[in-house]
Amino acid sequence: MRLTPDIHMLGKTVASDSGAIPRKRCDIIIVNYNSTDHVLRCIESIASHVDLDNVNVVVADNHSSDRPERIEDAFEGVRLLRNAKNIGFSRANNRAAALCRSPYLIILNPDTVVMPGFFDRIFQFIENNGAYGIIGPKIYDREQRIQGSARSFPTLLTSLFGRRSPLTKLYPNNTITRKNMLNLHYTGALPLDVDWVSGACMVIHRHVFESVGRFDEGFFLYWEDADLCRRVKAAGWRIAYYPGASLVHFTGKSSDTHPYYATYHFHRSCYYLYRKHARGLKGLLAPLVFSGLALRGLFAMLLIFIRRNVR
Repeated sequence: MRLTPDIHMLGKTVASDSGAIPRKRCDIIIVNYNSTDHVLRCIESIASHVDLDNVNVVVADNHSSDRPERIEDAFEGVRLLRNAKNIGFSRANNRAAALCRSPYLIILNPDTVVMPGFFDRIFQFIENNGAYGIIGPKIYDREQRIQGSARSFPTLLTSLFGRRSPLTKLYPNNTITRKNMLNLHYTGALPLDVDWVSGACMVIHRHVFESVGRFDEGFFLYWEDADLCRRVKAAGWRIAYYPGASLVHFTGKSSDTHPYYATYHFHRSCYYLYRKHARGLKGLLAPLVFSGLALRGLFAMLLIFIRRNVR
């Protein structure tokens, strides 16, 4: 993958195969967009549970304006890759991954905090279970509620009964949501095979990531995790929800400052995912799906406007 000149390391030129990031036990990639305070807290939690000499922490910064250079000032061993513009989640991850060589990748949101035992348990599991290409941990929100981070592949009903939909909030125990959010009612300690896990934290075999073509850069933001897991499963690998390792996700801090922008990309990526994987009759329904998502997106933006401007 060719790295264009808009990526650099605080003024230092990085070639596409420079070997600038050495091989260690794993590479932790955090994509940042104006969430530097959260990134600092995230890395602090990493450093409190694993020696930073044994892992690479790489922050791919999408042209943040909140002084991301603070990251290198605070953590000497962390690599800061600065993009000249916001190139999106998928592309930023791919560019960072192209510079890494470790056997495992951990894709981590900036607004996360890893909990004690996370790394020991994740490494033990992935190294002893070679059939799994991607692993997702248990994820809590700020109120210590379990997030629906392990799911079935989305269907036409997912938009009505998704994790944040009004219908799910009104009827949290409905059959459709239970079938979609596979981990919400799972109380076991053993790994659970699922279709896909949240991009807030994905632990990936590097050779699996490379063999399926990395993240699809047609996804600017949202749904790239579902697409990657779908391609990984199609290639014969299993996806696991592993409750033995956990973290806290403070949810949507990068999108809170630009809610209309985030809402647009959520619905755009949802349609892109549908079009990419629709076959047969589902493909013929694409215009109807597009219209439905457009209306849903406009309604979501209207609600944002009302909440922001009506007292």
